[in-house]
Amino acid sequence: MAAESIAGGAPLGDDLTFLDGLLCTVGLPRSRVAGNYFERASGNASLRIEAGRLWTGTAWQQQIVPYGPLPRLMLAWICTQAVRERRSDIWIGDSAAAFLRLLGKTPDGGQKTRGAYAALRLQASALAVCRLQFGWSRGRSISTSNFQPVTRFEAWISNDDSQRALWSPVLVLSEEFLRRLLDHATPLDLRALKALSSSALAMDCYTWLSARLHRLKKPTLIPWLALREQFGSECVGVHAARNLKKDLRRALARALAVYPDAHADLVAGGVRLLPSKPPVSRTLVAVEKPLSGGSYPRDISTPSNATFPPPTADSERDISTPLKPIAVPYSNTDSRARAAVEKPSAGRRDRFACETAPSSQEAGELPAGGLP
Repeated sequence: MAAESIAGGAPLGDDLTFLDGLLCTVGLPRSRVAGNYFERASGNASLRIEAGRLWTGTAWQQQIVPYGPLPRLMLAWICTQAVRERRSDIWIGDSAAAFLRLLGKTPDGGQKTRGAYAALRLQASALAVCRLQFGWSRGRSISTSNFQPVTRFEAWISNDDSQRALWSPVLVLSEEFLRRLLDHATPLDLRALKALSSSALAMDCYTWLSARLHRLKKPTLIPWLALREQFGSECVGVHAARNLKKDLRRALARALAVYPDAHADLVAGGVRLLPSKPPVSRTLVAVEKPLSGGSYPRDISTPSNATFPPPTADSERDISTPLKPIAVPYSNTDSRARAAVEKPSAGRRDRFACETAPSSQEAGELPAGGLP
């Protein structure tokens, strides 16, 4: 059903979502982590997540490292609201049930739903107090960025809608994380994420392909060794490599079903990627000056000859790192929007873009085992 809906048209309205570009490539753990930190690497980039402590009213309680599909959906919601509104305070519903509905999960009551509430509170608390470190290298440059994504978390007092809170529960993002989102958010189709929400690996495959394929200039082979580094952290034991291939084959098939324009194949040496259209290709995106003033690389996953600040004009037109989405689908009936795209006023820069890759990407491709 989701595949048919996606094939029938581009995401409209709330179906257009965003996620940090690096988190599209190196994601959260898929299963529960025994310790208090988790690391994942992909080529020349790495993500480290450290669990934090939450004040319960009487003590500081150690939280887990967020894992699985649910915090991935939560991150997509948080990133989307931050990018659309360009503000750090994110409303998360007046109750746990309300937030589950925002994530596309319908609470129906009973033991199963009570378990969903418990899982939501567990993952929301873990996500709210975790600490992220992004590391990457480009040429001779090696960089590390430290983020505490959420600076304040006001949880729900009730699971259902019958008991209203005296305040509006919110997550407040750090200014550093907000700046990064406004520079590096990748547009995705929320219908696809919801359809894949039973499998964290399938969600990771979809976000990885969404961030990677439209940047390619030629077919690229990602070898099994690089795939195991990127996706196989949870696969252990004697048959880890074989199990990863089996799991990745299923997850990739599901991701391709909801990304009809993607071209990727499992081959003997790994996964072969071919240049493809992005999953969100017919959405108008308004481009404005980033809050960070260009202090972060606009895209660490692909080499660029751009210097910053300021970014080049072409790099500003890359919809894979939008700065302020309008989320208005291109319409033949909207003559004013069409005129703004086709005939910008003299002396004014065209603020709209429907292109998929800036010319700065022609600087070169990463090696086959590089960051996807």
